[in-house]
Amino acid sequence: MAIAPARADRPGAARPALEAPSPEELASCPFCAGHEHMTPPETLVLPAEGDWKVRVVPNLYPALDRQEVVVHSPEHIRTIAELGDDRLDLVAEAWRLRRQAEPGGYLHALVNEGREAGASRPHSHSQLAWLPSGPEPEPDRDGETILERDGLIAWCPRVSRMPYESAVAPVTGEPDGFRARRLGTGERLAPRPRPLAPRGAAASDRLRRHRARRGDLRQLARA
Repeated sequence: MAIAPARADRPGAARPALEAPSPEELASCPFCAGHEHMTPPETLVLPAEGDWKVRVVPNLYPALDRQEVVVHSPEHIRTIAELGDDRLDLVAEAWRLRRQAEPGGYLHALVNEGREAGASRPHSHSQLAWLPSGPEPEPDRDGETILERDGLIAWCPRVSRMPYESAVAPVTGEPDGFRARRLGTGERLAPRPRPLAPRGAAASDRLRRHRARRGDLRQLARA
């Protein structure tokens, strides 16, 4: 494996700034409040009374026999990083309740945001996919510990399977993560963009980019 961080400075490597949602994007988004008729009937809404904050619907274009979409917000937000802790707890509760309602097979929850990750809709959401069996057991942790807090550990593998990979897991293994009381805490501990405090003229762009690549989890340790 070759690691060449200086290549991040090459021409064309920077990503363009994300533009604000266009009127067409907002009008065609099936996940925004008021557009519920554009999706199949929900399998779950939270809270159960009043205006919904998290909504679960069947995926119209599933890759598997059973696949559902968890809409993270009635507002048109583009990333789970914009959610507050209370909303993240509701997302975790939605995952947990759908697991209780459909206990068969192996349930995999995933967040894929942006075209590069395969998302066709910019409105922040996650997928619940039911598989016939689970993956092979995870190998022992081998890498750099970033943060350990509230019975959870975040670390970077010594050899990543993908760029900027990091992982969050209970310090002590649990048989079913969807029943774990730390599920919402784990979502809050996952890498989320945090603004960096100004450090004067000596702080270089390279240092800021390095912290962004590592998920900026160390900023959480100071929170």
